[in-house]
Amino acid sequence: MLTRDLKGKNSKLIRGALNKTQFREQSESLFLTSGFTYQTAEQAEAIFKGDETGFQYTRYANPTIDTFEKRMAVIDGSESCCGIANGRFAVFAALMGKLQAGDHVISATALFRSCREVIKNIITRYGIEVSFVDGKNIKNCEKEIKPNTKIFFFETPSNPCLELVDMEAVCKLAKKNNIKVVVDNILVSPVLQNPSKFGADIIIYSGTKHIDGQGRTMGGAILSSEKFREEILTPFLRHTGPCISPFNAWVLTKGLETVSLRVVEQSKTAEKVVEFLSEHSKVEAVN
Repeated sequence: MLTRDLKGKNSKLIRGALNKTQFREQSESLFLTSGFTYQTAEQAEAIFKGDETGFQYTRYANPTIDTFEKRMAVIDGSESCCGIANGRFAVFAALMGKLQAGDHVISATALFRSCREVIKNIITRYGIEVSFVDGKNIKNCEKEIKPNTKIFFFETPSNPCLELVDMEAVCKLAKKNNIKVVVDNILVSPVLQNPSKFGADIIIYSGTKHIDGQGRTMGGAILSSEKFREEILTPFLRHTGPCISPFNAWVLTKGLETVSLRVVEQSKTAEKVVEFLSEHSKVEAVN
């Protein structure tokens, strides 16, 4: 059974952040539009300047995307969320929005292959230094800190070998040294783990895993503080253009309605498989 806290979260995932129209629809509307209209030229100018709140261009914001982002923030426990075209660009944007030439990143060695490619061979093209460490030991991270270290990056559990990083210890070390902690939380989902509760600054998700969970669409998300989103992420994303489509955001929003039910049941099934394999005479070890 789900806990009371999880049930309350589920209610918000189903009904929260609805951008209802004058038609009073029960389910989320799908706004397949690239732009929006205005009552006056002055209103358009005010919205584009940021003096008035409103939607202007779907690459910047869209009511359907806005609903997805707000619901993701609810289940993750973060202040703010940015929907992204896919999880891989979410990793790249979370890093490059913050970093510049001459900065240093400390990364756990155990990473999903594409994550490792981004860290090892892509961001280093831009004059960014990277140190890989065994993330299972906090002392390894501490030894690699330099005056120009800006980010700790890791997955926990890692994909696919399930290595664990002591997230709370890394976050405490980072705060002492003014370093941002970026966590790839894709493998376990926000249902089972909320890195922001341990002090993580930026959390990354791929929508194709648990959020959609049914193999229908692409998408991703970056969770952070409102300040980091507005001052760093938003300008970077607006000008590089990796926005999620409203249709994909709508599909992921519908996936969020059942994410808790699916992840809990998947975990129970996984536990049964682990118990079976652990007791099998022909199996030497189980991660």
